[in-house]
Amino acid sequence: AFSTVSKSKVRSYLNSINIAVLEGEPLFPVENSLVSFQPFQWLDAEEKDTPRAISHLERELKKFGVTFGRSNYKMYDVHNDHSLLTFKDDKTGSLSGGTDLIIAPFGLAMESVIFYSCVAFEFKTKKWW
Repeated sequence: AFSTVSKSKVRSYLNSINIAVLEGEPLFPVENSLVSFQPFQWLDAEEKDTPRAISHLERELKKFGVTFGRSNYKMYDVHNDHSLLTFKDDKTGSLSGGTDLIIAPFGLAMESVIFYSCVAFEFKTKKWW
C-alpha cells in the first residue's frame, strides 16, 4: 500500500515496470465448489492478529493445492518492513510503501522477497470493508 501518493501515480509507475495490480475483495466460500474458502475471523487488532491470519490463509490455500515448504512456496510476513516497496525513477520520483504478506519461493533472503513475489496481500480488518 502506498499511502502518500495518488493511486493513479502508483498504477502508472507499476504499469511502466510491468507489474499487474489486482484489487481484491473479501473472499467468501464459492458456491457449488468441492473446496470452500473459509474467511478469517479477526479477533484483535491487525498488528496482533496478523500471525493468526497468515496461518489461516496458508491452511486455506493448501485446500486449493498450493504447496508450501522446500522446493515450493513460503509466506513471508513483511508487515513491519516498509523498505521493501521503495521505487525511484526520473519520471515519477520516489514511491515508498508496504504490504503485509508476500507469497514467494521458499528460501529467499528478505531483501529479495519482493523481486520474486507471486502474490502480495494487504490485510484489512472488517472495519475497512
